[in-house]
Amino acid sequence: MNFDQTQSQSDHDQNRARELSERPTRPPLEVPGYETRQFLGSGAYGEVWVAIDKNTGRRVAIKFLTHRTAMDWALLSGEVEKLIFLSADRYVVQLLDVGWEAEPPYYVMEYVESGSLEQLLERTPKSLSVEGAVQLFREIVIGVAHAHRKGILHCDLKPANILLDHDRRPRLADFGQSRLSHDQRPSLGTLFYMAPEQADMHAIPDAGWDIYALGAVLYRMLTGTPPFRDDKTLSDLDSSSDLADRLSRYRKLIEQAVRPRAHRLVHGVDRILADIVDRCLERNPELRYRDAQDILDAIDERERNHHRRPLVILGIVGPLLLLSILSLFAWRGYDRAIRNTEQAIATTTQGSNQLTAKFAAEVVSYRISHRFLGVEDVASRPEVLATFAKIQHDANIGKLVEQLKRTNIPDGERESYRNQFLQNDVRKEFDRLLESYMSDSTLPEASSWFVTDRDGLQIATAFGTRPGQSVVGGNFSWRSYFNGIKDYADDERKPILQKTHLSDVFKSQATNTWKIAISTPIRDPLSQESVGLIALSVELGAFTDFVKTKDQFAAIVDSREGEHYGQILQHPLFNQILETEAKLPLDIFDYRVPLADMLSRPQQIYTDPLGEHPLGQEFRRKWIASLEPVRLTGDRDSRKDPSAADESQSTGLVVLVQDDYDAATTPVRRLHGELLPLGLWALLATTVATCLLWLFVYRSMRANRAKSLVQAAHDNPALHNLETIELPAPLR
Repeated sequence: MNFDQTQSQSDHDQNRARELSERPTRPPLEVPGYETRQFLGSGAYGEVWVAIDKNTGRRVAIKFLTHRTAMDWALLSGEVEKLIFLSADRYVVQLLDVGWEAEPPYYVMEYVESGSLEQLLERTPKSLSVEGAVQLFREIVIGVAHAHRKGILHCDLKPANILLDHDRRPRLADFGQSRLSHDQRPSLGTLFYMAPEQADMHAIPDAGWDIYALGAVLYRMLTGTPPFRDDKTLSDLDSSSDLADRLSRYRKLIEQAVRPRAHRLVHGVDRILADIVDRCLERNPELRYRDAQDILDAIDERERNHHRRPLVILGIVGPLLLLSILSLFAWRGYDRAIRNTEQAIATTTQGSNQLTAKFAAEVVSYRISHRFLGVEDVASRPEVLATFAKIQHDANIGKLVEQLKRTNIPDGERESYRNQFLQNDVRKEFDRLLESYMSDSTLPEASSWFVTDRDGLQIATAFGTRPGQSVVGGNFSWRSYFNGIKDYADDERKPILQKTHLSDVFKSQATNTWKIAISTPIRDPLSQESVGLIALSVELGAFTDFVKTKDQFAAIVDSREGEHYGQILQHPLFNQILETEAKLPLDIFDYRVPLADMLSRPQQIYTDPLGEHPLGQEFRRKWIASLEPVRLTGDRDSRKDPSAADESQSTGLVVLVQDDYDAATTPVRRLHGELLPLGLWALLATTVATCLLWLFVYRSMRANRAKSLVQAAHDNPALHNLETIELPAPLR
């Protein structure tokens, strides 16, 4: 909808404008004793004027019954009848005089100058605080209770029918739809304030109608809108064909709609007040309050609860204060002992772990260095040099190698050349030589040995477990164990390394475990140029098998910047899985160690990432962890170059030693067991103090309640002592 367009005036607005322009300037009748001053409005019954009582100067409202149809006369005479019953009730707009014999007839009522509650809510929706609304509502309920005691049901309670005097205290008005309690004629109220059972042209009046309307009025004061009212509902009701259809739709709306909750979201509305609204708005009349007095009792009980709140708070805060005093002394001693013990345990365990991690890192460093020496030793052996030279000078192998190094060769042709290369007897001789090294006890343990030429073409291999497909004939110059730098894209060709190198980590195709390769160049005996390389690979699990208990173990983590940073390369969980499975699941590599945080705060409680894996629940514990980087010292080269003895080289690997926190802090739990009896005694003393304080609160509450009942007994009789006023002749 475009709200910027000029809005056309509806027929209703045009008629309203015409009525305003045609307002009468003189009243239908000059009432003796009153001076009419101002026209207020008109309706089906006639006109209302503001007048001045000539004797007292009091402002009054005069209703002139200018439209005297039989129905209008019955409705308005019925309103006068109810007002006579409620005379002298300050919660009802009072009837002052009646001119039944005049032409037109009229009756005079007190003028309530502050307008209606509806006007107040529309003019300043936020003017009422929650407690202000409750106070105003309480007086409205008192007025309804007075009417009910007189046997009068209002049947059309809504903010527009509640007027406010100069002190903004409410007065019930417009009893045109009201009924006596024994009257069985139906009466229709106002939509969204009318009880669902009232929306029936054959319904028998009941006090529950007013109870529902009171709940709707309070809901409106708290939220700014009546319950169940929204644009969709209004559109549905406006589309009804006639009154019966509209009433039927209204009943279904109330019965099927979700219980209103907006009042519960208003700041300052407590649970008791919200429950009062809900009970008034119950769809089933049997579940509502029986009468207005029950609502008053609920409001008064809420007020008493507010008055009792300081005592309740005292009853809560008192024991808490005593408990705090007792706990303060107990906690100081307990906390000091716990902190000292935990600190001592953490310091001891951390120191022990650090020593273990340092020792483990040195062992890993030694085992890597041992393999460095083993590879270098093999690379200089005469049989290796001789076999490599034989391959270099073999004409058939030379032709095959030349074809395999072509980059534009078709896949089928390349596979043919590779099969010929694999079956070459001279090349197979190198395979057999490498296989002999796999079982040579003088050499370090390895998962595989392999040889490549100076361009990265793999010449020979030997595996502890034969892979599914041979990699001989493939080019691996892009791998870090060949170029001595890092792994590149597999189509990048890099020059051969010039010294012994520890490669980047890579996965085993057979088990998905992590491996490293240690490679060294094969040099020409005469020129000392690198003509190829020989390397061994080893699983990282072989490096930490010496630190492995239920409550303490060592893991290996990759600390090199890049895609593997924080990657767990070896962990006891890997070994457990491989006992029953052929390969590690790939999702296990999604869990990383927060190395950056651990290096910045080394003494922290550590949570093992693999504890979150479905297979790693055993490791879902708190750990005390220590880190130690693995470095290669220059000692292995000191025999060649004495200046290298003090040098060290980072491997990019970190040893992580984990110690179970609960197992380490067992003394703390023992201390807890010793202090438990003291805590039980403190609890017993606090319980006794709490009982005494609550006994005092309970007696005070009973005294206040008895006082309220006595006050109510003094207030109520006046309501029952009002004498019945006889009706004038026209109403009998």
